[in-house]
This record gives sequence, C-alpha cells and structure tokens, in this order.
Amino acid sequence: MASIHPNITRKIPNKPSAATATTATTGYHCALCGKTYKLKDNYNKHYVSCAFFHKKCMETNDEFNDSLESIPTQHELYQFIKQIAIKCQRLEEEVATLKQHLNMKQRQNIMDILNHDPKNSMRTQFDIWCAQIQVSREHLDAVFDGSLMCGIKVAMETHISSRDTLPMRAFKEKNTLYIYDSDRQWKAATNACFEKLIASLEKQFLQVFLEWQKENQEQISKSEKLKDDEIHYMMKICGYKYTGDKHAILKKWIMETIAE
Repeated sequence: MASIHPNITRKIPNKPSAATATTATTGYHCALCGKTYKLKDNYNKHYVSCAFFHKKCMETNDEFNDSLESIPTQHELYQFIKQIAIKCQRLEEEVATLKQHLNMKQRQNIMDILNHDPKNSMRTQFDIWCAQIQVSREHLDAVFDGSLMCGIKVAMETHISSRDTLPMRAFKEKNTLYIYDSDRQWKAATNACFEKLIASLEKQFLQVFLEWQKENQEQISKSEKLKDDEIHYMMKICGYKYTGDKHAILKKWIMETIAE
C-alpha cells in the first residue's frame, strides 16, 4: 500500500458484504452490529445507515484521515437520508402517542383532585350559578360603550369573584376549563355549556334594552342623534357584525380570570 506521507499509511477497514452478512436459514444478520432481520428489504435499509456509522466509528484520531476517507456515493447518501427520515417519522409518532397517554393520565389525576376537594360541598352547580347572573342597566351601558361580549363579561365579574362557591376552575399550565355540573362532579367544559350561558345572557340583554328603549322613546323620537344611537345599540345587542368566536373568547377570558 502506497504511503502519501513519510510517517502515515492509509488504513481502510474491511467492509463486510451483504452476501457474507446474511444467511438463508436464520434470517439476514448484520455483521456490523449483530441485528437480525427476517426480510431482506428491511436488512438492506438498515445496512446503509449501519455501515455509515460503523465507518465513522472506525476512524482514527489521525488528523489526516479526514482527507483520506472515501466520499459516499449519491445513492448511499440518498438511502441514508431516506432511512433517517423514516426513523424520524416513527419517533415523532411514538412521541405523539406518549404525549397523548400522558395528557390523559394528567386529566384523570386533575379530575380525582377536583372531585375530592372538601370545598365542593359549598359550591354551586354550574347551571344554577348561570341562572343567578342577572343583567342590569349598568351591564347594558357596557354593551353601548363596547360590545355584547363586554357586557357579558361585566355581568359575570361579580359572580366570578366568589371563588369558594364558583363552579369553575382552571390552571395556568393547562388549557382546560372545568365546571362543577348538576351531578356534583367536575368535568371539562364544552361549547354546549357556553352556548346555554351566552344564549341566556343575550336574552336578558335584549329584555333590558327593550326596557331602556321604552323609557327613552319620547327623547329618541325628538333627536336624530338618539335615533342613530338606538339603531347602533340594537345592532350591538343583536351581535350584528360581531365575527369573533363568542364561545372561545368567553372561555379564554374566564380561564385568564380564575386561573390558579
């Protein structure tokens, strides 16, 4: 073997062939790492990446070896990258499955903690709590100055402040809102819970607005500005041009307000 440096002789590790690394009776055995595969296709896929890493492990600390080692062919690089992509995909799927199991276990643990809370005996059931929220003229002003969602938030603020009896709980590290339902059990809040609450409050806001409209009818009839305001207020009460997801907005606001 020719020497390209006075004190250095190029060392090339023996590369086992696919033929010597397989047997017909016991499967396809990798001579590099010892793994055995039943299918030749799986063995061939494994061998590309295994040979690549085996070659790296055989490198010496000689600084000249970097320039002496052979460069992989395009086919070898393609096969290696393909195998890495397959392994990455499998790992991602495994991680996603593990996260799903972990989240389910954490939710179960949270439910157990909530359902064994001694303060539950003082809590109001969610449906009863919702029915206790009464819309006033002050809340109506919040709609006039802002939007229907602003009025709903103002109407709920007083009731949310009573934490010991509040039938809702949320935690900063979780994106779930829990409610104390009619069965006196905690459960994750659904859109249906908010639909019922929002529909009830919208109905109350409409009733309070009609009372305001009746009381101010004489003044409204004499003023073009008040007539325009009346139309504008009615559009707000009816949620006209409100494009936001009311359920998601209300849920997010409640969670930010009561998060522990």
